Amino acid sequence: MRLSVSLLLCLPAMAALTGCGISVTSAPTTVTGAAVQGKVFGGQNPVIGAKVYLLAANPVSGGASLSLLSSTKTGNAADSIGSYVLTDANGNFGITSDYTCTSGQPVYFYALGGNTGAGVANSAAGFLSIAGTCPSTGTFSSTSSFWINEVTTVVAAYALAPFATDATHVSYSGTALALTGIQNAFNSAANLVSLSTGTALATTPNGNAAVPQTTINTLANILAACVNATGPTSGGCPLLFAAAKSAGSSGSTAADTATAAIYIAHNPAANPSILYTLQSSVASPFLPAISSTSGPADFTLQLNYTGGGISKPEGIAVDAAGSVWVANYSSTGLTKILASGAFAPSSPFTGGGLGLASAVAIDSSGNAWVANTNNSTLSEFTNTGTALSTLTGFFGGGIAAPDAIAIDANGYIWVGNSTRGACVSEFTSLGVAVPYTGTTRNGCSATFGIAVDASGDIWAVNNDGSAITELSGTSTSTPGGYLRAAGNGGITSPVALAIDSSAHVWVANGARGSTSISEFNASSTGTNLQALSGPSGTTGGGLAVPYAVAVDGAGNIWLANSAGPSLSEFNRAGTAVSPAASGTFNGGYTGSNTALSTPYALAVDGSGNVWLADEGSSTVIEFYGIGSPVVTPIVASLRSPYGSPGLAP
Repeated sequence: MRLSVSLLLCLPAMAALTGCGISVTSAPTTVTGAAVQGKVFGGQNPVIGAKVYLLAANPVSGGASLSLLSSTKTGNAADSIGSYVLTDANGNFGITSDYTCTSGQPVYFYALGGNTGAGVANSAAGFLSIAGTCPSTGTFSSTSSFWINEVTTVVAAYALAPFATDATHVSYSGTALALTGIQNAFNSAANLVSLSTGTALATTPNGNAAVPQTTINTLANILAACVNATGPTSGGCPLLFAAAKSAGSSGSTAADTATAAIYIAHNPAANPSILYTLQSSVASPFLPAISSTSGPADFTLQLNYTGGGISKPEGIAVDAAGSVWVANYSSTGLTKILASGAFAPSSPFTGGGLGLASAVAIDSSGNAWVANTNNSTLSEFTNTGTALSTLTGFFGGGIAAPDAIAIDANGYIWVGNSTRGACVSEFTSLGVAVPYTGTTRNGCSATFGIAVDASGDIWAVNNDGSAITELSGTSTSTPGGYLRAAGNGGITSPVALAIDSSAHVWVANGARGSTSISEFNASSTGTNLQALSGPSGTTGGGLAVPYAVAVDGAGNIWLANSAGPSLSEFNRAGTAVSPAASGTFNGGYTGSNTALSTPYALAVDGSGNVWLADEGSSTVIEFYGIGSPVVTPIVASLRSPYGSPGLAP
């Protein structure tokens, strides 16, 4: 069985991405903003007298969004949020030289209040739209004319969700990788909605991915039930605010629809049927929308990527620029999806001994390393797709049907061999095999998953022996060896593992019909690891033969369920967050996606998106804004000088 490489992450403080020691960006350039204009509409009606703020994400984690408008130029005194301009009788607003911004700064609109058509101002009417990133010259790259409505609010809420606590608190850490992650999140909004018309798209502008148009419109209609009311206690507002709190059914109550949309994005499985009833309470200004009796099982948004050489994908990884690399098992191509959503030029890449690939990882130079299962070789490509390995690939070191790959902080390549009796192989950054004495010791056999921890030790899951093994890594020619193993905690035919910032090892038990996860304390002492999960492991949350596992920047555990098919989420305490199975519903996150077939590999990017390689449908599925950002590539977190992934600088 060919299963995914696991992830080792760097946790951010709160929901914003830390840099894990990556250097901060250079001194920015402040520019006078170019003129922009727009309209604020509630449904099909102009919003009169709404306050329109121009805000930027704060480069200090947890900070309030930064107001860019100058009150001396707008003529409107700043309030607790900042200065603003007002919409006129037709919902129009204009911003000329009223603001300055920093080149590359992530910028968004927030509109609040105004008469939405009921004859009085509705303080609960809140709108969002992504402006983009501040250009060095000229206007925002997306457009200079923005249409702000419930649809743009939904898309912006999901783009902002990994970095936001509410509509006026969007932040990230001031590191280069963190800035790249949030810039990609802001720029990606134009893949789901036309910012100039406020219309949800059916496909991305590049034409290579289907957009969840009906789900976006349904959420927009739900917000419209409150926007069209006369205030927070009328119309659909009370039901919306009760069903969409900061923790789902509990926590803080939103004061306006923009923050409610962010809360829904944070808790997509909370009260979907209750929220869905709000669509029928309005005239559904946004169509097409979901028309089923009960609505979706959750309000996740997924983009389905096809083409570009994607064919039975079984491996997936993310590089520092936010590009997604896909290893295709049934073709001889390596697919690269740029952060913009377009396929990279010349993708899929070929050559270098590539063939029937099952796993991919990115090194600190941005090169992609691919495990070729049937060839029993490795291939290496530059970030632009040029093969660095020979026509026959790299081989040796006992490599045998490699199924997983990980890279340590010193640039050594570690390979999990799925052949019975084989364990791991090690290669230098030049593709030269290194003798390693831990290959077949103490039951390490049929390694379907591999990971590197902060101390450089190698972790392997042994499908043959239903155990995990810890091996000492090496950065020299001196071989390392077996350290210890664990075979309890509910491990049954393990296929993948990931390590969190608390040095907990999470194992997906997904072969031969197993349906659970196991957790161990890697910091425990003694021959056997301390099991934190029970003798049957942990179940729930829609787990159904999980093939892959990853940990995001908040410590949440994500699993790709091959038999669901679905995506499961557990919090860092091991409690299920995604929906449980019920009746004919298999559980997990599925939204209204019909492409899910056999999810096989999993990765989380620097913008908080969770990516699935769906082998059964030859589709790559992006769960938009559902997670918390991680440092990519994964090897970057291992190079942190702070000693453990997750510790902020």
